[in-house]
Amino acid sequence: MQRRNKKDNGGIVYLLTNSCYEKENTYKFGITINPFERKRIQKNSTPPTHPFYNRIVIFSPYYKKIERWLKDKFMKEGYLLKGDGGKEWVKADFDDLLNIYKEALFLFPKTEMCFGGRRYRCENGTIEKRKFPNCRLDLLGIIDGEEIKCIQDGKLFKVQGNKIVVDGSIITLTKYINQYHKRNGNTNEHNGYQYFTYKGVLIYDMWQNLVGVK
Repeated sequence: MQRRNKKDNGGIVYLLTNSCYEKENTYKFGITINPFERKRIQKNSTPPTHPFYNRIVIFSPYYKKIERWLKDKFMKEGYLLKGDGGKEWVKADFDDLLNIYKEALFLFPKTEMCFGGRRYRCENGTIEKRKFPNCRLDLLGIIDGEEIKCIQDGKLFKVQGNKIVVDGSIITLTKYINQYHKRNGNTNEHNGYQYFTYKGVLIYDMWQNLVGVK
């Protein structure tokens, strides 16, 4: 199985739910280094009626330690559910869970949390709210050598870091799109991630699905 390169933000700690579970204050937590990796499904399978979505996402090189810390914390607070799959499910008011995830920012360095389309990190002993995070291909599970497609001209480009390889040069997605539009007489600035797809899915939509709508 192909996996992305782990760089400064080693992995992802998530808290997800769906419309049904959230009504019951029930959430699933866990870790991954590829949030869009899916197991093989049967050809005749149908999409879930109530799909899961992320409520909180943490990026950290200490993602494994954070998961273990969360499990101990949830168990101590009585939030951890028992039974099949109970090790990854909790039942509690969302605000209480959010406060626990925020607490992890104080305990683990180089850790950022995304919630509600904003990002948070601990600076000088306080949690600071920052602007909407820039899209990261590696955090979407798109690794070096994989291809993404430009929806403007239909061309495929190999990924290198958070950029693409174009005629032997490595440039950003935004630079390529701005060059494309200038060649066609449009000098407006564009967000490159809105013009590329990965396996048929718009990259910008993947990012918003991961960190929350801007």
